[in-house]
Amino acid sequence: MADSSDSVGSWPGFVDQLNKTFMLVRDVFGYTLPGGVFFVVALASGRVTLAQVSRLLLPYKPHGWAAFLLAVWASYIMGHILITIVYFPIDLLKLRYRHQPHRLRRIPTEVVPEILRIREDHPKFLTDLDRRETMAMLGGGTGGALVIGAATFCTTWDLPCKMFVIVGLLLLLDFVTAMPHLERVREATIEADRQAKEAEKHDAPKPESMKRAFLELIRAATDALSKL
Repeated sequence: MADSSDSVGSWPGFVDQLNKTFMLVRDVFGYTLPGGVFFVVALASGRVTLAQVSRLLLPYKPHGWAAFLLAVWASYIMGHILITIVYFPIDLLKLRYRHQPHRLRRIPTEVVPEILRIREDHPKFLTDLDRRETMAMLGGGTGGALVIGAATFCTTWDLPCKMFVIVGLLLLLDFVTAMPHLERVREATIEADRQAKEAEKHDAPKPESMKRAFLELIRAATDALSKL
């Protein structure tokens, strides 16, 4: 039988389920939004039109909901490709330092055992880190979508295409500067977890002291009864 603390009906179970839901929503929107931005750039450039898309789907005659799901699926796949491109330099850096754990650890996207333990013991400590990672992924993916979309579809560099590139470059710059910040937030989270465990250790009653106090209580009760 599953432990009651793992059930959704309990508070820890509810928090765990909420964290899982948040991670799922983050993954879906983290990839779908940049992919959608890429297709918006394609439409705004004039290289792709809604009429062309309609003609492409005309032989299949999909329902409205099916067309919507198809657009979400296409955006999700395209978002995967874009974020892979954006994170590619970081992946190369991880490949370079794969035999140097002390340097590899400093890369914010690298998984470290302390974070895995914190997610199990004190998941609320990771709220800020997860939020900042999500914002960094969205910013980097959206910036990549704007720049790559403009480079792919824009032929005449009019004002909209220039704005796509400028905004995209700013978002990519913010993504690059967010990496050191994520490293600091991760280290602060690990330190907060260490301090919390130290406080729990000091606050918890020691078994020996409890045993000694219990024996003293029994001795005092025995002495009191012997005097009756």
